[in-house]
Order: sequence, then C-alpha cells, then structure tokens
Amino acid sequence: MIFMKMMKLKYTKSLAENSIFITILIVGVVLLSSVYFLRIFNGNNNLIGDKPYFDLRISKHLLEGKQMPIYDDLSYGGRPFSYFLGWPVIIATVSKITGLDLKDVLIILPILLGFLATLLFGLIINRFTQNKKIRNLAIFIFIFSPPFLYLFSVSNSFSMIFLLSELGFYLLLNKSKKSLIMFVVTLFLISLFSIFATLFVLLIFLIYILIWEKKKLKWFFISFILILAIWIYNLMKFVTNFGFPEIIKFKFFKNALNIGLQMFFSDFGGKFGLSIFSVLLALMGIYVLWKQKYKYILVYLSVLSLIFASLYLNFVMFYLNIIVAILGAIGILRILERKWESNFIRIFSVLILMCGIIFSGLSFIK
Repeated sequence: MIFMKMMKLKYTKSLAENSIFITILIVGVVLLSSVYFLRIFNGNNNLIGDKPYFDLRISKHLLEGKQMPIYDDLSYGGRPFSYFLGWPVIIATVSKITGLDLKDVLIILPILLGFLATLLFGLIINRFTQNKKIRNLAIFIFIFSPPFLYLFSVSNSFSMIFLLSELGFYLLLNKSKKSLIMFVVTLFLISLFSIFATLFVLLIFLIYILIWEKKKLKWFFISFILILAIWIYNLMKFVTNFGFPEIIKFKFFKNALNIGLQMFFSDFGGKFGLSIFSVLLALMGIYVLWKQKYKYILVYLSVLSLIFASLYLNFVMFYLNIIVAILGAIGILRILERKWESNFIRIFSVLILMCGIIFSGLSFIK
C-alpha cells in the first residue's frame, strides 16, 4: 500500500514536471510568433533586416530552377557567387513541398526550428541530469534570452546550424552505430551552411570527444574527411573561375573589443546579446560549482573561451547562451534551496530575477 502511494506520488511529480516542460515549449513558440505578429499588427509586413531578402532572392532563383550565376551583381556592388546554398535550398524545398509563399516560409521555418531546438535542448539536459527542475529552469531562461529570440525569428542559416549542432551532440551521446552514422551525416550537413561555423562546431566536438568519448574519435575523422573533400572541391571551382582568394587577416583592433563588449549585452544595445539578469544568475551558478573547486574546471574554461570568441565571431553567442542558461538554472535552484531567515525575501528575490529575465526577452521583442 505504501509502495503504491510512493509510486503514485512519483508519477504525479513526473507528470507535473513534464507538463511544465511542454508549457515552456509552447511559450517559446508564442514568443517567437509574437515577433512578426507585433510587426504585422503595427502595419509592418516587411521581413526583419536585410539578410532575409538575400535569402528570398536566392531561394526564388532556386525555386524557379534557374542555374546559379558565376557572378552576383547585386551584392556589395558585385562579387563572385560563392555563397553557401544550404539555407536557401531548404527554404525553396519547404516552399515547393508545402506550397507556401517563400516569404511565409522565411517567417514560419525559423519558428519551427526554434521549437525543435528547444525540445532537443531539454532532451540533452535529460542525458546529464535527472533533475527536472534544472531542465525546466534552463529552458525557461533559454527561450526568454535575446540570442534565442533573434536566432529563431530572423531568417538566417545559423538557426539550422545551431539545430544541427544540437542534433549532432545528442546523437554523439548515443552508443548505437546507427546514431554515430547519423552524427557523421549531421556534421557533413553543417558544412553546407558556413565555413567558420563548421570549423567552430568541429573544434567543439573534437574537444568533447578527446576528453570524454575517445572511442568515437574515428567517427569524427570520417566527418572531417568528408567535409574537407567537399570544401576542396568547392575551392577548386572558385579558383578556376576567380583565382585564389585574398588572404584572411585577423587583427586585434582597439575598438573591436569595446564594440564587442557593448554588443555582449542586449540591454546595452547588442543585436542579440545576453541578458544581464541571465548573466547574474550564471555567475551564481558558477559560484555554486566553485564549491567543488576544480571538478568543473572545463566548464570555467569553456565559458571564458566562448566569451572571448563571441567578441569576434558573433554566432558564438548562440552557443554561449546555452551554458549561461544551464548555469542560470543552477543559480536559481541554489537560491530556492538554500536556507533563508525569511521565506518572503527568498521568493521575492527569485521573483525579481525571473521578472528581469522575462523583461529582457519582451523588451528585445519590442
């Protein structure tokens, strides 16, 4: 009888926690949808930014079955047509299958990818901890974060890159051969969208595999060889048509760091920077982990590395946002579980932080 009651309580608790998870997923979709809904409500039917119009032009070209030109006269006063076509191909394909207008696909597709990315984020967290509170709190911080709201409301190839990165990591966590083959395919697909993003994702996976999954190293090298082969092929085509490209130079400009710091926080005018409240909670999470000293040294190094990289490669902010959300969840949980002299102050403190996170997201949407 007691056992049955315990099982019933456990089932009820699990059902409640999963219901919260589903509710947060729905809220995420509503938030992303509200971006264009508010624009249309105010009489603005335009897409956000200029990049979606480039995607619209290339996607239309593909949908009409036209051959890609060698030179693009409409970009930057004219430049070689050497773009990664992964994102326009997906847009054109979805439009052809569903019959939706390309412009509608540019609005709806990122929202759908945002839902899938949030779902995968939750599934990945489940693989590392059974604490559903951390999962739900992390996703809550994640969906109200400006990087998430920007990434999955404005048409851009990084929405697909981010989703594929999550999918690749989730597949890597599985031990079946089928999952590892799909991991190779996923990494290869990422290479069709951006060279810098691909190099970054490959580096992240290589570090993770070398530390925790050395037995799966051969699958990484299979992916790397496939990606390298397709890149060499594309480079040969480019050199044949236009000659060798200019040498890429990386310079540490004095103003670059200042601008990077200003763009780091959305509250300071960043295009898709982090929320100050999320960062404060993340610092609280680091403080909690620091009690175990060097056990989480790799977490600290990852945060520092991603912060530095995000100052020069904007898309890194999307990946840093994941760690900030998880650390923020640990921070909130610490505040909730620690002993307070006044329960009212404890609840009030958490409420202020949660409202701050919500406010950052809503103000960013506005």
